Amino acid sequence: MAELSKIALQLGLDPTFYWILGTFVAFFLISELLFIQPFQRLLLARRAAAKNITVSSDRLKEIEEKLEQYNKELHGARAEGAKKYQESARLAQAEQEKALSALRDELKREYQSLSTKLAAEKAKAQQDLNAQIEVLSADLADRMIGGK
Repeated sequence: MAELSKIALQLGLDPTFYWILGTFVAFFLISELLFIQPFQRLLLARRAAAKNITVSSDRLKEIEEKLEQYNKELHGARAEGAKKYQESARLAQAEQEKALSALRDELKREYQSLSTKLAAEKAKAQQDLNAQIEVLSADLADRMIGGK
């Protein structure tokens, strides 16, 4: 220790130097605890947040890609559904037209059949009436001529 005091005297260091050095070391340790460590924690938290934001951003991009793919699939499914609906509607319309056409044809045949029967009955009734008219007119003529 004596040697250190000789060196300190040669350098011109007096006892206040040690007081200043001790104060500086104490100030450095206190400022380390109060300022530097909290600042370092803030920097680390900022880096972690930036990393989380980057991870979140990557995750968000993945989600957006999945959503876009889902929307494309949904659009395709809707288009396919619309095509199937239109095809089904067209087939139903064709089936309905076919059924109505068959019913129309059947009704026309029945109408023609009934018209033919009615015309035949009318002709027969006309013939019967004409025959009765002839019989009645002959009977009337015989009555008038015979005087009865």
